[in-house]
Amino acid sequence: MADIRYRALEKKDYPQVKAMICDAFHIHRFTRKKQTLNSALEIYLRDCLRKSTFAQVAVQGEEPVGIIMGSSAGEPRL
Repeated sequence: MADIRYRALEKKDYPQVKAMICDAFHIHRFTRKKQTLNSALEIYLRDCLRKSTFAQVAVQGEEPVGIIMGSSAGEPRL
């Protein structure tokens, strides 16, 4: 089993992060159309990032398996 490490979120991680969001919040229940689902997940992710000053992904091997986003007072937003 590979160790988990943390690194800054990169744009290439967005598909995996959107899948995690979908799994966590069951967003797929609200639409059967893949394009609508992808758009909703993209909007949600970008809104979270807009409000955040940092975003890190937990990576196992090369695969993102978790994400943390947050805001720190006085830091610029992403």
